[in-house]
Amino acid sequence: PMDTIDHLEKVTSYALDYNLKYPAELIKVERKKNLLLAKLVAAQTQQQEAKLHASFPPSLQKVLAGKRLLVWKHLLEKFEFDDMEVYSFMTNGVKLVGAHDTPTCFPEKLKPATLTQQDLEASAVWRRKAIVGKHRKTDDPAHVEHLEQTAQEELDMGFMEGPFVSEHEVTEHLGHNNWMVIRRFVLVQGAELKLRPIDDCLEAQLNRGFTSTSYLKLQDIDYVIGLSLKIAEAVVSGKQKHGTGNWRGKCLDLSKAYKQLAVHPSHRHLAVIFYHDKDQQPRFYVANALMFGSTAAVYAFNRVSRSLWYLLNKMLLIPCSFFYDDYPMFSPTELAEDADASASELLDILGWRHARTGPKGQPFADSFNVLGCNLDLSKVAQGEVVAGNKPGRVERLMEHFARRSEEHTSELQSRET
Repeated sequence: PMDTIDHLEKVTSYALDYNLKYPAELIKVERKKNLLLAKLVAAQTQQQEAKLHASFPPSLQKVLAGKRLLVWKHLLEKFEFDDMEVYSFMTNGVKLVGAHDTPTCFPEKLKPATLTQQDLEASAVWRRKAIVGKHRKTDDPAHVEHLEQTAQEELDMGFMEGPFVSEHEVTEHLGHNNWMVIRRFVLVQGAELKLRPIDDCLEAQLNRGFTSTSYLKLQDIDYVIGLSLKIAEAVVSGKQKHGTGNWRGKCLDLSKAYKQLAVHPSHRHLAVIFYHDKDQQPRFYVANALMFGSTAAVYAFNRVSRSLWYLLNKMLLIPCSFFYDDYPMFSPTELAEDADASASELLDILGWRHARTGPKGQPFADSFNVLGCNLDLSKVAQGEVVAGNKPGRVERLMEHFARRSEEHTSELQSRET
């Protein structure tokens, strides 16, 4: 960042300063005390929490099952979070069109909608016919198989209803005919060729019905590296009063992140997911949870995600950043295991699913993968941080370029022939 001297958010600076100033044992005690508070509030509000969930419409009940929303609200208020409207996003669901409130935590930036909800509903039938009637045969049957597997997983977890095999069945389920269809397709992502289902809210024109009023300041890799350099600078200059001066990091990842927030019940008819199965027959699903592809979902999710980031810093004293559903976290080596356990315990108390094993559930380490790169902290005590490509990334890129070169050569030879 070039427009500020100190790029860190205040709450992250608070957590970092705490780790630099106080011994590990004191920080462990502080974390334990705050986690005990959360458990106490959970016990005290158990009945109220059950009543709250029972008051939700069925679609919200399925998505929010296991969430301790009253505990989350209590902690945010106690630790003075600055965007309490996130509680409404969780308890009411997220509206997909129209406008949300303007949070003070992000700069204002108005991007008005070009369609109203009434416009979308009035033209829903004809746009639906155009989208459903346009068959797109995929070159890779694995994509269709992936869509079907994902749909079954989301059905099992309560994230959507279905399947419906005809438009008539959806109309009967929703009680009217002015529902919108959102085509789901597979995007091949990154050098790892990961398959990611995308809900095409752009094609369906749903995103044209949303007015954004703020600019999302995302804590991308620049922010993460800036934080790591801040740590290195502090260690070298003697600001760390206790410990060896060695630090570790990890990237905590929320599981099915967008799916942990619900669609507002009044907007579920704007979120009917659709794809053609392996027999080229239509399959429809009514979404209970947010779609990956909705502009409104991006703004709402990032604000809720920011609330968890805030608690990790302020409540658990773990210097970290956030980027959508990723939380790059840093810790002195002496506190790394405790930081890892404390972060998971807090998310468990609040009911947020997160990765514990596999590539996205790694423990704190001297070197870790974060936001598409590898960050090496092994020489932080000497004031050095190394950011580089993830293992295997360069090799995969070279293989890709080699294939393209061969294809280009073949094309030129064909033209000459």
